[in-house]
Amino acid sequence: MRKITILIVFLFLGLVTKAQEHFYYYKGEKIPLTLNKERVNFRASSDFDRTELERNNLKINYLSEDDAAYFGEVEIGTKDYQQSIDNIRNIKGVLNVFPHFAKTETNSIGTSDIFYIKLKNIKDLSLLERDAEVLGCKIVNAIPNMPLWIIVKLDDNAKMTSVEAANKLFEKGVYAEMDPAFMFDFKPNCTNDSDFSSLWGLKNNTYPGMDINVCPAWNITTGAGIKIAILDQGIDTNHLDLSGNIHSVSYDAKSGTSPSVFGNEEHGTHVAGIAGAIKDNNLQVTGVAPSAKLIPVSHSMYISTTISAELADGIAWAWQNGADVINNSWGDQGIYYNKLYSPALENAIEDAMALGRNGKGTVVVFASGNNAPPMEYPGNFHDDILTVGAMQKDGKWRTSSSFGDKLDVVAPGENILSTIPYNEIDSLSGTSMAAPHVSGIAALVLSVNPDLTGKEVRDIIESTAKKVRTDEYTYTVKPTRPNGTWYERMGYGLVDAYAAVQKAQETLKQDLYIRISPFDGGYEPRTYVSYTWLWDSPDIWNRRFNDNGTTHQNVEYLGPPHNYINIRITNRGKVPSTVQDSVRLHWAKAGTTQDWDMYWNGNLKYNNIPLGGVVATKAIPVLQPGQSTVVKIPWSNVPNPISYGQIFENSQSFSLLARIISEDDPMTFPEGFNLMTNVKNNNNIGWKNVTVLFARLYHLVPIGDVIIVRNPVDRIKLYDIGFKIDAEDVGKPVFQEAEVALTLDPVLYEAWERGGKQSYNVREGKQTNEVIVTGDNAKLKNVTFLPEEMGVLSLSFNFLTQEITPKESHLYHIYQEDVEESEVIGGTSFLIEKTERELFNANAGNDIAVNKNEVITLSADDIGETAVYNWYDEDRNLLHEGKNYQIALDSNKKLTLEVIASVDGYKDYDEVSVTLKPNMLKAIAPNPASSSITVSYVVNNADSAYISVVPVYGGVPGNETNYVLNIDEQQMQIDLLGYANGVYKVILYCNGNLVSSENLIINH
Repeated sequence: MRKITILIVFLFLGLVTKAQEHFYYYKGEKIPLTLNKERVNFRASSDFDRTELERNNLKINYLSEDDAAYFGEVEIGTKDYQQSIDNIRNIKGVLNVFPHFAKTETNSIGTSDIFYIKLKNIKDLSLLERDAEVLGCKIVNAIPNMPLWIIVKLDDNAKMTSVEAANKLFEKGVYAEMDPAFMFDFKPNCTNDSDFSSLWGLKNNTYPGMDINVCPAWNITTGAGIKIAILDQGIDTNHLDLSGNIHSVSYDAKSGTSPSVFGNEEHGTHVAGIAGAIKDNNLQVTGVAPSAKLIPVSHSMYISTTISAELADGIAWAWQNGADVINNSWGDQGIYYNKLYSPALENAIEDAMALGRNGKGTVVVFASGNNAPPMEYPGNFHDDILTVGAMQKDGKWRTSSSFGDKLDVVAPGENILSTIPYNEIDSLSGTSMAAPHVSGIAALVLSVNPDLTGKEVRDIIESTAKKVRTDEYTYTVKPTRPNGTWYERMGYGLVDAYAAVQKAQETLKQDLYIRISPFDGGYEPRTYVSYTWLWDSPDIWNRRFNDNGTTHQNVEYLGPPHNYINIRITNRGKVPSTVQDSVRLHWAKAGTTQDWDMYWNGNLKYNNIPLGGVVATKAIPVLQPGQSTVVKIPWSNVPNPISYGQIFENSQSFSLLARIISEDDPMTFPEGFNLMTNVKNNNNIGWKNVTVLFARLYHLVPIGDVIIVRNPVDRIKLYDIGFKIDAEDVGKPVFQEAEVALTLDPVLYEAWERGGKQSYNVREGKQTNEVIVTGDNAKLKNVTFLPEEMGVLSLSFNFLTQEITPKESHLYHIYQEDVEESEVIGGTSFLIEKTERELFNANAGNDIAVNKNEVITLSADDIGETAVYNWYDEDRNLLHEGKNYQIALDSNKKLTLEVIASVDGYKDYDEVSVTLKPNMLKAIAPNPASSSITVSYVVNNADSAYISVVPVYGGVPGNETNYVLNIDEQQMQIDLLGYANGVYKVILYCNGNLVSSENLIINH
């Protein structure tokens, strides 16, 4: 037994050592490797279901298909590495999982089931076959034209990695070389210009990704046919890296004559090189749009009495002479001279943006300035100007770069190498260098689709910008910023040439879309829309009659013969749609998570009744570019809510999902398990999960509804259930105007208890499993669901008549957040519409004082309509239901009356205090007395009491007599025959303290 124990210990130690040591052999030398635990590769068979990965909250970075099999990369992130690998291996169809190894601090290199072995002699091939079989591998073939190099493949579900197998074979000493077949990301340089490697703004090798991503864009376009005007201090048009791209016309705005003037200043030549230096001429640098033509518009930029008119003239001349883009790397320097406010200059800019390019609009680009924080004029005067800030090489905001509400994007602006006069190059910094990067991208976009308007070009550039350095900056949704999340120092982020060009290409075809917010322009992915509330599409609404109304009404089971679901569809593309396009409408019972497509295809059930399904599919009429239509789909076979259970009897909460089906306009991103991601990524999808509640007299049920809360994955999972007012819902919030009560069914309540009943801005309610919302962003925290568990949440709004304001409506959101991922996975909203009603006041009567155990009746004033009257103690315990409440008290009490109107749930409260009368000596009779007396007293607030008869005159001084009282009675007889004639004091003591006294005369 001892030997076995020792063996187990050594085996364990061996596994630990193996888990910590990673290496391979290169030219016989052992090279250490560092395991990257943030991602892995995998191979899967044809029956692999990618949604299973998403159910485990694992992100697929890429997925390729070959030979009816799949190979892909999965992002693990910060999750447990070994547990994640085990989860992946357990997914149906997954054949093997392969590690990544660290390449840099941020990058990794992957492996697969392939590796290479070099033979010393071709005769050793049979030996390799036998050795490989022992390790669970097989020979594929030789590398073509290299017969000694053999490709070897791991068997499915192999116990070792390709690196480990290659090491084992090489360590036998009979093979010449091994190669782990690392999956290198070999990329060619995209230009032969000699100093391209120094142009970090175009390709950043030090901080990969922190560049404008122009190389792949050049595979599509280099900007031919587009003209960029450079309004600056003149351009050295003879510069060898520029001259071939200089347009034949030019202008000097200072003198108002042609041609332009070059006065030896380097600024304008440097800016021009960034925008449009020649590419692939084996010389120096290249510009962002190296095939665009550069129009020099010169000005000395020195102060004069007519400087604003001169600059206005330069801009006007540029657009009137065919400039598609005007770059302005200048502005009011603020601290250097007085600010310019020039209507003439502003009109010139406005005319360019409105009238240029034959009415499509010239794209006007300005640098934001270098005197942070204030932005410089005139780049900050108009929303349609594309204003650019500067970014450092590491992706951070350049500290001098001006910022504010008018900042749109950032571009490289530090140590930017470009052309300077006399065939030289040099590095300069500032937003002046950032702006021409964006002007170049605008030229690339227009060269792909010259029919785009200036606004469409701006929208494309803004909506495709990269959100860089999210570790430093928080990009958020702003109502005034419709093209994505935004941050004041970075705008929409770092411009992305390739993404912008791709987006421009998409405009050349039909692009049907359904909005998910009023600001939704249809760009994909829809990062410019708040990721929290994606379920309130203004393009989906129901009408209970076949009318032309546009206000959303709840889907109803009873009532009119049909519900008519209206879906507005717009063609934002540049070509007409086709007759083959259709829209498919799905329904689902409202809930906080509605995964695709199980929830929507009828497979998910509650009480054995489907929670969703397809309503119908209907053709979309042909739409011309820019045209919209409303497709109307009747729905008569609405499920009876009560079939789901008694709790759903009056439920009106149904969710609607519309999906455009088109071969010419398919989903841009594959649909996965997470509906939120699907909706965010694809403008073909619209979602409506809003229930309308009416606080009206004819509404004969409590104001509220029920929703399903569930765990969609097959493992234990923690969620926060949140309750938040809408960002644009101003005035008194609903949780102050009304009592917002949440009732959890036993399943949901137990899940909350399982997580420790943690919460924020809620308190316990009066009813079983009820909590009351007390503030915004209230949460039931760490709700711990078992695998695929499902609960029900009832939500009610009881408006308080004392808190009512003239506000007409409230929009209230309920959402479910994955605690582990800090990600909202779904939600629903309630629109509460209020109409005027005659308010009432609860009145419990005046405060009263009573004797202990005295029976009294508290009566509430009748409010003049059917209502429920409830009486509660100070601990919120329900004492009595009814208008009149008979009670006998043995202590002071403060009682609360709650009055709830039956017709609409409006309510009010009042308090009444019932206090015990004070202890007192009420009377002595008869007085004077001869034989006996009756002492009347009240003892309401004491545990003990007694009467003391004390001689004052005539009796024996100090000879007092005490009589213990029954505190539950109010009278006592005292015999006086033993007392001498005289004057006495009769004193009442309670709990040892003197309360009151009376004089007594005894006269026998």
